[in-house]
Amino acid sequence: VQRVVLVGLLLLAGAFGLFELALWRGQSVAQARTIAVNVFVLVEIVYLFNCRSLTEPFWSIGLFSNPWIWVGSGAMLVLQLIFTYLPIFNRVFQTAPIGVLDWLFIVAFAALCWGIVEIEKRCRAPSPELSKNKRR
Repeated sequence: VQRVVLVGLLLLAGAFGLFELALWRGQSVAQARTIAVNVFVLVEIVYLFNCRSLTEPFWSIGLFSNPWIWVGSGAMLVLQLIFTYLPIFNRVFQTAPIGVLDWLFIVAFAALCWGIVEIEKRCRAPSPELSKNKRR
């Protein structure tokens, strides 16, 4: 529950923060909205990789031990690019295409969230010494 609250707060901070940053930089509300939606999608994708283990780093399981996670993430990214850049979706959802700098902010925030969750897992995981003492 604590991790869900943590990720929820990170999503709130990132989506709202980058939305406001876009407006401050002079972008339209439609572009700011697109940025906020993409924050949610990218953070959820990195969180999917975080969730492969509740206590170990995501790479400890093996990066390609579940190929479907890559297929699903890739499909989601393609769909998100379609949502972001196809004019019909821009009209329907009142969004607008965004630039490379916007993507850099989004990816950087998603990477930050990944790191925060990995640190949180490390802090909550029992230490190896404690586990040895319990077995004795």
